Amino acid sequence: MADFDLDKVLETTSTPIDPRLSKEEWAERKSQERGWAFETSDRMAAEIGTDERALNRFLSAQGRFLGYSPTNVMLVLAQKPTATRLGDNEYWKDKGCYIKKGERGISILEPGEEHKRDDGSVGISWNVTKVFDVSQVDIRTLEEKPQSRPANNELLKALISSSPMPIEAVEEAYYEKSYRTDDCIYIRRGMNFTDTFCCLVVEIAGAHNDLFNECRSNRRDQTATTVCAAYILSEKYGTKDGRCWALGHPRLTDLEPQEIKGELGMACELARDISKKMERTLNSPQKEAKPPKQADKTR
Repeated sequence: MADFDLDKVLETTSTPIDPRLSKEEWAERKSQERGWAFETSDRMAAEIGTDERALNRFLSAQGRFLGYSPTNVMLVLAQKPTATRLGDNEYWKDKGCYIKKGERGISILEPGEEHKRDDGSVGISWNVTKVFDVSQVDIRTLEEKPQSRPANNELLKALISSSPMPIEAVEEAYYEKSYRTDDCIYIRRGMNFTDTFCCLVVEIAGAHNDLFNECRSNRRDQTATTVCAAYILSEKYGTKDGRCWALGHPRLTDLEPQEIKGELGMACELARDISKKMERTLNSPQKEAKPPKQADKTR
């Protein structure tokens, strides 16, 4: 006898087919939902490419939802721009909460099965699924302790530990607060925490991006990827203010929506890679990052 109830599992996890629709009608509805999602994300990408405020809103949201793809973050912004914490019905149920009556889910895309295209290449089908923001959930019975933001020293140690090259503190960094050479990052002493973090995150993102580009066959301008990744990380760790635009605001105006998504996807990948390194340090307090070397070097 099987040690599980297949019907019960399907009932609680599979997307139910509306009994009022035939299979063909249901398939058509799903196709229309996917079409809406692709069209909406393309429209949002085009807006991000031409409107600096739209780009700022996107990068802030990507920092809050670093685990989501840029396309899905765009879909969230189109439907619930004030969202701060997302999860599907099962996620909230596991937290001991339930969705408020009358709330509509936020549509995002999730990968489905692979399939062969007519040209022989492999493609991935996409399905529309629903998530809910914490504002749509009754959290009176939320079964978890609130997480506190790490202390400034801990965040700085974690960021420094993620650097692929040494970091030195200097009395004066020419006219800049920070700069990077081929083998070292220099940061000015005496700045407040926000200035220090924002300057370092730009330099560290740039150093990582240099390494990524060495592995790419088509080397490209790295400014947009670096600056966007730095902005995303500053948002995630609660240190964002305008200083991440130190390298200049990224120019995406000459790109098509799919190219903009690709550019933002690389920035998101870069931010995730640095964040993973930071989280290893934040979650291992016994392993402290080495502080910057002390030096009086100026450029």
